[in-house]
Amino acid sequence: DTEEIEELLAEAENDNNVSAIVLDIDSPGGAVNGSVELAEFVAGMTKPVVTYTAGDCCSAAYWIAASSDLILIRSTATVASVGVYSALLDVSVMYEQLGVRTELFKSGEQKAAGYPGTSLTDAQRAVIQGEVDTLGDQFRTAVIGFRPEVDIEMLDGRAVAGIQAIESGFADDFAGSIGVAIEAAKSLGGM
Repeated sequence: DTEEIEELLAEAENDNNVSAIVLDIDSPGGAVNGSVELAEFVAGMTKPVVTYTAGDCCSAAYWIAASSDLILIRSTATVASVGVYSALLDVSVMYEQLGVRTELFKSGEQKAAGYPGTSLTDAQRAVIQGEVDTLGDQFRTAVIGFRPEVDIEMLDGRAVAGIQAIESGFADDFAGSIGVAIEAAKSLGGM
């Protein structure tokens, strides 16, 4: 839960015994909601924040990682996947074949877009694509702002691993273990 993580980070930020923070992330991503706010919170912290991943740090998880001061990865870790999608399952043909019909009563053209058993109209598709494009632009803009050295051509939704992650600016260096990330955080924190 991003709110719980933010609370823990706020505690660390206010604890005089803490001089730096390490985020150990292993996530393929998730929802935009909460991730944006958590990334902004991390970016605003006064103490150094180091992100480490030995597995996945993609999509919404990467949005948060990008806001940290340093990103260290294992050589096999996968990062980035900067992009947004919305998936709606159109089961209307299957329902029709089963003899099931959905009747939908709604108060506006966009209300209940994608409701099971219905197909999207072109207007509904355009609205959903517009929302996805807006959030995708916000994500790319945030990553460029946090990591100006990132290869803009790579901001197309792909996930990258190993040396490609470093060469494209998605990560800063390799770390064979979280211990290396902890030592880097100590150094950044003046310990």
